[in-house]
Amino acid sequence: MSDAQRFYDDLAPEYEAIFVDWDKGMRWQGELIAGLLGPAPDPVLDVAAGMGTQALGLALRGLKVRARDLSPALVERGRRQAERLGVPVAFEVADMRVAQAADAGRYGTVIGFDNALVHLLTDRELGAALGAARQALRPGGRFLTSLRDYDALVTDRPALDPPRLLGSAPARRLVLQVWTWAPDGKSYQLDHIVLREAPGGWQGHTRRTTCRALLRAELEQAARAAGFTSLEWIPPERSGYYQPIFVAGLA
Repeated sequence: MSDAQRFYDDLAPEYEAIFVDWDKGMRWQGELIAGLLGPAPDPVLDVAAGMGTQALGLALRGLKVRARDLSPALVERGRRQAERLGVPVAFEVADMRVAQAADAGRYGTVIGFDNALVHLLTDRELGAALGAARQALRPGGRFLTSLRDYDALVTDRPALDPPRLLGSAPARRLVLQVWTWAPDGKSYQLDHIVLREAPGGWQGHTRRTTCRALLRAELEQAARAAGFTSLEWIPPERSGYYQPIFVAGLA
């Protein structure tokens, strides 16, 4: 089991805890991302679907979506959400680094949102994931991903992602991340903490993974090497999303 799979399998039972309102957020993301996809965007392949935050939101907008994730626990949760919502999204356990022959030229859009690529710790892994996305796209297709602004973060190397206090007393939850940077600044150990308010005090759980501080130039270089011919960054102030969005297209 990989480090990333272990992390997300552990997070799966309380995945909604990191959102103010997961259902509302899922619908908002679907509306926002659908507006960025352009003409003839589907079918859509989500290669880092989690429990469907983007995939289900897009399906509710009428797009045809297939959802994949490395975590079996999150995939199972996604299947249950798709059934609850009545949308025909097929959820599968899969590794974004592995190209599937049946995908070749099948999709109009491939997505992997919410900082998903930082779990690809080497250039080889990143190249494999982008190559698999490239293979899955038909001519004119696009790959979209969102990423923290590591070009800025590597300068300051913050030790703490700002904590968020969510919900209402007496059942609040505090969500925070502690970052321990590698000496070379190219990666960091992430301790993800969720504390829940209880009658006897705050109780919680910590899970740990390693993330790559993926720079824009590194992602652009990997995308070009994978065969993408047009590259674009959409900043939050333009997209309305909370992370910069990278768009790689094919002629």
